[in-house]
Amino acid sequence: MSSELGTKDLHSRMLILLEKFHEICIENGIKYSLHGGTLLGAIREKGFIPWDDDADVTMTRVEYEKLRKVMKSQEPDGRFIFLDHLDLLLPRFCLVEKEHPIIWIDIFVYDYITRYKLGQKLKNILILWLKGCSKTVEEWEITKTRVNYSRREYRLYYVSCLPGHILPVRYVRYLNNFCCKSLLCGNKKMIHRSNDKYAGMIKALPVHVMKRYMLTPFENIKLMISRDYKDILVSIYGEDYLLPKKYAEDEFAAHDIVRRMLEKRVVSAR
Repeated sequence: MSSELGTKDLHSRMLILLEKFHEICIENGIKYSLHGGTLLGAIREKGFIPWDDDADVTMTRVEYEKLRKVMKSQEPDGRFIFLDHLDLLLPRFCLVEKEHPIIWIDIFVYDYITRYKLGQKLKNILILWLKGCSKTVEEWEITKTRVNYSRREYRLYYVSCLPGHILPVRYVRYLNNFCCKSLLCGNKKMIHRSNDKYAGMIKALPVHVMKRYMLTPFENIKLMISRDYKDILVSIYGEDYLLPKKYAEDEFAAHDIVRRMLEKRVVSAR
């Protein structure tokens, strides 16, 4: 099979996963927005970016808690698996099919954050440290692939997180979740993606960017996006977000590790 045909097959399966996620959200009054490369593809391509191999969505903490409750209450489905923030640092909605590689949607959560720069820095550093303390071996391997960490920075981060490893992983993740939701929220006029990579966590945005939503064409279906999608895309890609940019090599390496990690998690979740 050519890589082009392989990508078409992956995108057709990804569309099934996105449509299922959208259906669950619509049926339960849950608001979300496409995010990252998936949002960029919706605006620029009216569908997938050619080289994208996963999907991203984002939602506020209130909407995520509604989603989590719905997902946990549903009858188990062999094809669709939800792994929440206690299973993984980043919640994911997965499609599992025999003779096909697992595919997933990354779910990013917006929490309140103070408007003061010092408070923002303190909150982000604490969240980053707690995330490090709860990382599994596979999750540390993902961190290692990130080109924005020098070898020295990676080692310092790893060593600083070692004391936190004496506590059970789920306890540290509960604590991290509490800090994301409740610490240094200020007057609740600013939000940030508390479970994103550090470069994404530090991008605080006005709360209005996740207040209004609309449906937009995506391939042959319609999916939900923020009406203020431009503010989100500029925060991720800069003012020239419409110019095509390929994934960095570290993203492909990270996704290979994520795929192997999810395969293990899905087996234990069934």
